[in-house]
Amino acid sequence: MVGISAHLVFKKSKIEGDIMKKRVGLLLVVATLFMLVLGYTAFAVNKADAVSGASLTVGSSNKFTATTPGNTGAQGGNVTFVNVTTTRSTVKWAGFLGRVTSSLKLGFSTDVLYDFGSANTSQIKTVFASPDTAFNFGNLVNATTAALDSVWGFPQGHVDSATRTFTVSDQTVAQVSNVKAVGLNAYTAGNGTSGNSTLSTRIYNSSVFADTASPASTFDFAFGTKVVQEQRDFRNQSVVDYELVVPVNTSGLSGVQTYYFFLDVE
Repeated sequence: MVGISAHLVFKKSKIEGDIMKKRVGLLLVVATLFMLVLGYTAFAVNKADAVSGASLTVGSSNKFTATTPGNTGAQGGNVTFVNVTTTRSTVKWAGFLGRVTSSLKLGFSTDVLYDFGSANTSQIKTVFASPDTAFNFGNLVNATTAALDSVWGFPQGHVDSATRTFTVSDQTVAQVSNVKAVGLNAYTAGNGTSGNSTLSTRIYNSSVFADTASPASTFDFAFGTKVVQEQRDFRNQSVVDYELVVPVNTSGLSGVQTYYFFLDVE
């Protein structure tokens, strides 16, 4: 009887051990799935209190100069090889660049109880532009280039589509992770703000955001870039704090789309 009792106890312990192993295995599977979801889900960041509308001082504007048409003579009876090349301006994107400033005040409506003065340069974090004057910065998330192409009607196969332009991945901008971006040409400040500058595509990463996980309208998008004070623009001529690109409706070089600007200030 003692032998049978010991055998039953051993068998019971083995069954309980098998059940425990299965439970541990199930917990590991659940934890793994959670980590996968955590890695790929766009988590919203609330920047509603930090981001405010910004006034603008608009300067000069221009576009890329298209290639002057070449010519050759056509002689009767001759067949001539002619390779034809052009460089032209994109109609899908527009660029902005310039300086940023901010002041901080305490008050009621437009009445000021106390003026703190100009914000330190380190307090101004991000420049945003959106077609929506009421873009919800309380639900700021990353956006896919496929969604941007779909909303603006850009064929993904075009070299200047969002999919083929915003190829810088895994950026963290305005505390939002996994942001898609495009590295714009700019020059480092060199010694101060003049001379000895170096061309770089790592200073200003123009990024794409949304205020919903499934953007379906141009009003669901915003575009932003980190502020880097006193660099030199892509021409190496002017001192700038930001460079940014935004999509434009596809009505050609005359197409105009209104954008509203915002600053993220601590």
